[in-house]
Amino acid sequence: MVKISCDIGTNIGFGHFRRCLSLADFLSTRGWACQLQFLDEGDKGVFARLIPDRHRKVVPASIHIFDSHRDVSRLVALAKSRGEQVVVLDNFIADSRDVSINVFGHEPVEIGRSFVGYEYTILRDDIFGVVPEVLPDPYVAVCLGGADVRGMSAVFARQLSAHGLKPVVVLGPLSKTTPAEFPPSVRVLESPPDFLRLVANADRVVCNCGGVLFESLYLRKRCWVFPQTRYEWNIANDLLKRGCLLGVSVKPCIDLGTFDTVLPRESPIDGKGVARIAEILQRTLAGAS
Repeated sequence: MVKISCDIGTNIGFGHFRRCLSLADFLSTRGWACQLQFLDEGDKGVFARLIPDRHRKVVPASIHIFDSHRDVSRLVALAKSRGEQVVVLDNFIADSRDVSINVFGHEPVEIGRSFVGYEYTILRDDIFGVVPEVLPDPYVAVCLGGADVRGMSAVFARQLSAHGLKPVVVLGPLSKTTPAEFPPSVRVLESPPDFLRLVANADRVVCNCGGVLFESLYLRKRCWVFPQTRYEWNIANDLLKRGCLLGVSVKPCIDLGTFDTVLPRESPIDGKGVARIAEILQRTLAGAS
């Protein structure tokens, strides 16, 4: 009933895939048949093993969801030619969409129905069972995405250490940075299975403006953001103006004057985004029938 096509790759990480998997799992629990597939690089089989068997079965789609940062206008047109309703997540390029759902309004969308806001943020399922603990030895989690495209984890770790803070660095599965690039005193973890618990127990988090930031905000963490794209910069600045972040920098430089700021406990991320999107899909399907 629902086909989900998403980006994945060595240069963009797993963010699109992780949230699409969470969406597919949620829809499945509501009785929807879901097929999950990758665009481009994933179609070559590089990441095919990541798609669980439960979402591999080809289904005749009534709704086709695209989660990509690129121009997918051609693929959208093909889906429309098959009679599929098209829903696009966080994409401002594709033509002929029926519904747009965007976490942030980077650009106006004048095609189809549009839903914009942090309330549509999709979080991974296992975050809802994580309970943060207050540890006697506080640390700063450094998590710059699955790929750390600009290779700045080691720079941030050294800076934090130089100021007497304790960094714990997480290297994602696509990161080209290696543990050997860090001082011996810095704890470095490669794709830890308890990643969310590590973030939840951190005193502060240094991250880019992707899924880790939204997960951290949901967990009420104090975050310093290092945007890696223009869109990430837009979101980071908006959250900074709202008083949700410690700071934002385009260079690996933390302002220690604000790094100890106590932020409000309210978060713009309430964890109900996937349920809201499911409701939109249900209304879209009902309107097409």
